[in-house]
Amino acid sequence: MIMKLLFFVKIILSLLIVNFTLSQNHQEEKLKEIALEIINNSKFSVLTTINNNSADSRTMDHFKVKPDFMLYFGTNINSRKIHHIKDNPIVTVHFNSTDNDGYVTIKGFASISDNSDLIEYYWKNEWDKFYPDKSNYRLIKVKTQSLELISEKNNILGDSVTWKSPVILID
Repeated sequence: MIMKLLFFVKIILSLLIVNFTLSQNHQEEKLKEIALEIINNSKFSVLTTINNNSADSRTMDHFKVKPDFMLYFGTNINSRKIHHIKDNPIVTVHFNSTDNDGYVTIKGFASISDNSDLIEYYWKNEWDKFYPDKSNYRLIKVKTQSLELISEKNNILGDSVTWKSPVILID
């Protein structure tokens, strides 16, 4: 009798664990969808690099982000952010929601790309005046490690005591 009871308890626990895991995965996917919505509706973002143990932030004109959360920014090869990234690839990128009721902050690793196919793909025609022949145009590519978000309209809020935002790790 006890063996049967233990068997049923194991089955119930296994089902609860599977259900909890599926629920967590569903919730994480929903948070990623909301994060993409905030990012892709944001007109500008803020890229922060590290220079001599000090944070250096600037407004950036980012490209639309796909579900892999790989970020791309166009810049001049001679800009100081290029030198900062070469010295220390750890960056933070912040996106504010258009209604000012939420945000996404991404932490990741940046690299510089001169891949001609990517440069053609990630190009805005209004930049012709800044890069007449594109010879100084480069891409900053940010591989997202984690993101945190707040979205009041989706009731995604920080912890009531610490204000810590939900964090999602990106593979």
